[in-house]
Amino acid sequence: MRIEKAKEYGATVLFEYSPQVTHIIVDNDLKYHEVLEFLKLTVVPTDIAVTNPKWPGDCIRYAKLVNHSDFWYQVPGCPTESQQNIIPPDSPTLDTPPSPSSSSLKVQPRPTSRNNPETPSFSPPNPFPPTTTTTTPSSQPKDALDEAIEECLANDPINISDFLNSSDAEEDDNNSSTASESSPNPRKRTKKPSPTEDWQSHFQCMHKHDGKEGSQNPNSRTIQILTQMMQIYSDLNDQWRTRSYRIAITTLKKSQTKYISTYEEAISLPGVGDRLAKKIVEIVTTDRLQRLEYAKLDPKDQVLKLFHGIYGVGLVQARKFVAAGYTTLEDVRTHATLTEPQRIGVERYQDFKQRIPREEVAKHGEIVSKTLQTIDEKVESYVMGSYRRGAKDCGDIDIILTKQGAMVEELHDVLEKLVQRLFDAKFLMCGLAIARHDDGTKWHGASRLGGEGRPWRRIDFLVVPGEEIGAAFLYFTGNDVFNRSMRLLASKKGMRLNQKGLYKDVMRGKNREKMSEGTLLESKDEKRIFEILGVPYRPPEHRIC
Repeated sequence: MRIEKAKEYGATVLFEYSPQVTHIIVDNDLKYHEVLEFLKLTVVPTDIAVTNPKWPGDCIRYAKLVNHSDFWYQVPGCPTESQQNIIPPDSPTLDTPPSPSSSSLKVQPRPTSRNNPETPSFSPPNPFPPTTTTTTPSSQPKDALDEAIEECLANDPINISDFLNSSDAEEDDNNSSTASESSPNPRKRTKKPSPTEDWQSHFQCMHKHDGKEGSQNPNSRTIQILTQMMQIYSDLNDQWRTRSYRIAITTLKKSQTKYISTYEEAISLPGVGDRLAKKIVEIVTTDRLQRLEYAKLDPKDQVLKLFHGIYGVGLVQARKFVAAGYTTLEDVRTHATLTEPQRIGVERYQDFKQRIPREEVAKHGEIVSKTLQTIDEKVESYVMGSYRRGAKDCGDIDIILTKQGAMVEELHDVLEKLVQRLFDAKFLMCGLAIARHDDGTKWHGASRLGGEGRPWRRIDFLVVPGEEIGAAFLYFTGNDVFNRSMRLLASKKGMRLNQKGLYKDVMRGKNREKMSEGTLLESKDEKRIFEILGVPYRPPEHRIC
């Protein structure tokens, strides 16, 4: 695939060594000495770059010839520039200088100056001596799914096969990525603990998280840059990388006294894999992250992020807008065919992107609660998400509607009346999506406090039967890392946890296909779910993993 893509950009791909060669791309599982044996060379001439397959992929991705000497493109055993000697007279060499046009991608060449702010570069001394690279199976390259699973389970010493068979794994998306290079110091997979070991203590949900780790942390600068990178992946809906970064950031926040500055220290941290460890080293060494700067400087990335921020526009649709040549919201509004929610998303783009102060969220919640009392005094409403976790501001407003003993159908009627009365009061400004689901009924729209000129806020209603409110509180409070830890723990104990309740004796067939719902253990009492799982109850403000 990369070969064909490189050809599209003007590269010439050769499978025989010749004077035209300017770059040698080496499979991830090969070492430098094997390249020499295959090519029958004593040493590769210094004017030929030797890289792994990540280099051409990044050239295409960033539309520029990235620095092939950066350590993440290095082939194990390949000498660095400082280690290269003059080519021996008796070794094969190129007969003629390579032709720049023969294998260069048709993109703007990377300037040689390291002071050019538009093309950041990073070439620190290689902190991973190639001579230490092992040839054990564990040093083979891992794809994005392998590394994400390893990082997600770093705090949980269980078998990978257990994770792949859990209900959590079935819910996750597998976003594709280029293969990562082999780690010179691969982490050994922890064996499954014996029943006498306190394996449960390794789960994130077992520990208190107050979210107050701040600038006093010696790794605060690393955390700051990784958080920016995480936000970019989050905006692009890259769930795997977002989750991996969040887990690594949480781990660094716990390092209150130790400054993480080397690859060995970084890779030893729970939740930090090979690629993230290298990024930590890069941040510590250069006080910046090249990939982050690329993302900030690349106009296409910025436009893609802009369009993906429109309500109702997914990543695929955003890419279509970019491919159509649109560069501004006005281009989309004028020329693109939009649904009504997308049109509102464009018109209210700035409103929906603003964070909502906690005090304002509370006022929205009060209006909804008072209006509910005029419909049915027994119906209760609760503001969920980051608001319930004590956040100072929120991205949107999520409100649960519930009533003891009521089923979904009854609550749906209440929701319809509530929405109509809030429209009549000019509190709700528009409806964006109404969908019926097995887990309840949802209504998505926008609300506003006050008159003209005040920003519209994204607001969602979800009706939950009274018997399921405890599980719903747990699920819709979050955050996602805490929730996944709870669900994985339940799966490890032979149970299943979701927004409806905690179940045991769930029968599964081939490929973990669910054959029965199992026996309900608890759904109404949130604290009881913690108790059954053996997890100390954590107030919402302490679930910020």
